[in-house]
Amino acid sequence: MLKLKSCCFCFSTRTGSIISAVLTLIGSLIHSGIIIFALTAWNRKDTKYFPPEITEGNIKSIMIAWGFQLFFAICVLISSIFLIIGIQRNNRRFFWPWMVSMVIGLTMAFCSSLVVLAMGHGTQIITYGISLIISVSFWIYCLLSVISYYQDLEQTF
Repeated sequence: MLKLKSCCFCFSTRTGSIISAVLTLIGSLIHSGIIIFALTAWNRKDTKYFPPEITEGNIKSIMIAWGFQLFFAICVLISSIFLIIGIQRNNRRFFWPWMVSMVIGLTMAFCSSLVVLAMGHGTQIITYGISLIISVSFWIYCLLSVISYYQDLEQTF
């Protein structure tokens, strides 16, 4: 398994793991907020925030997808808190929820990107493809940083 010696060429893997946990914590809070805003806006019938493709006919499946995303964002939020606690206590067992949620999240990103790429066209595909490559690369690097610190703890204790 690939093991990083440092994070971002100057931080320890411990610091990189803390940064990864805080970034996923903030990201899941923002994601949850956006989903809650969208759900409440739809319940108020405030449709100015939605594209015209979202109609009464297809909202049920969209609500299910949003509910699943909200559930997953809350799981990531909790796993980020566990990771921070695990880093502070040097307890490797607390790393697992975050590592598993990151693998699931990366898999979901890959699957949803296939759908967008299959349904998209022109610049939408290029823009989405570039942003996907950048974000997935970043999160894989964060995951590698946490796994490296996890391995460091194994050798220490």
